[in-house]
Amino acid sequence: MPTVEIVRFPGSDAFVDNQLVFKECLSTLVRSEGCIRPVLDLINSNPLRLIGSHLPALTTASRSRISVPATSSSVRPSQSTQAKGNVLNFCRTAWETYDHHMKLTKHESYPGLIDSLNLASSAPLDVQHVDFDEDAAVAFSSGVTEVAIVTPRSDIDLQEAQELLKTLREHTVAQEACHAVALGESRENNGTWFIVVGWDSVQSRLDAAGKDPFPEIIKRLHALAEIDLKHTKLSTRNRREGSYDRYP
Repeated sequence: MPTVEIVRFPGSDAFVDNQLVFKECLSTLVRSEGCIRPVLDLINSNPLRLIGSHLPALTTASRSRISVPATSSSVRPSQSTQAKGNVLNFCRTAWETYDHHMKLTKHESYPGLIDSLNLASSAPLDVQHVDFDEDAAVAFSSGVTEVAIVTPRSDIDLQEAQELLKTLREHTVAQEACHAVALGESRENNGTWFIVVGWDSVQSRLDAAGKDPFPEIIKRLHALAEIDLKHTKLSTRNRREGSYDRYP
């Protein structure tokens, strides 16, 4: 499976006014060896409520190490990428291999890409690379996409948490309204897992969550891990769509 690079950032005033400030970033990515498809996902949604707990908007529980050259101080990991008004954006790029991404970081075009990212963001970027066990493209392109970031607590049995995630995945993918489930661990934050689920709608996800055995599974998982959760219909732009169709 491809390595998926996920950059999360709240949009700057410049980005909100004109999303073409992101042009250089996507143009550089699409020309890079091993880049399958760079996509900008525009998110504007509120976090949902899990059974028995309220989950905050997308935040990272611990600092991550960003895979960029040591000389690049313009990109910094953040403990919170929550934007004003709960607006958050993803730039996700599928790479043939992680090595292809690392090769780009050494290219002369990379500083310009970073400048473009920082111009579009109003806060430090959160960059992570995930090796999903299934093709995440189906989930990202569904009617509603669920993105859950699961960070096990330090004092728990990691094996138990991982088995519970697999159980949750088995029951989720069996739901008629579920299009796909992809599960993968972050390279930057060992032990942090990304779950991406495609649903027909937010209501179909809520309906499924109320059925057995989901309430008990979710309750157990919340006891073992910190969970950041978002559900949204992604508004996607790439070099061939929407405002980016003028890309070379």
